[in-house]
Amino acid sequence: MKNSALKKAEKALGQEQLRQLDIIYPAVACVWWEHYGWKETRIMRRFVTSQEIWDECAADNDISILQMLEKETGIEMMNSVDGKSYHDLAYFDTSVDLKQLTLPMMVYMRQHQKK
Repeated sequence: MKNSALKKAEKALGQEQLRQLDIIYPAVACVWWEHYGWKETRIMRRFVTSQEIWDECAADNDISILQMLEKETGIEMMNSVDGKSYHDLAYFDTSVDLKQLTLPMMVYMRQHQKK
């Protein structure tokens, strides 16, 4: 059973993810519509494809979305502020064994994933 602090951190992370999706997807749709002349059908097809990619990644617990993107494109994602690779962050690299983390470490990680 999960500790209440970890549940709280995971709930906050989930809420932040939804908040960001509520900003990003409409912004992308506006750019495609206004700057590229895309219409509703084309935009919606891209969003459906995007969801299929997320679903494929979720079905394969051995790979994160960033690992999948790097595998497909050969491009390694890095933080533009500090230059760190996603490989340096346990929650983006599934090759890191999270079972080694203590409960406080898991809470800390979930709290900082929001950044």
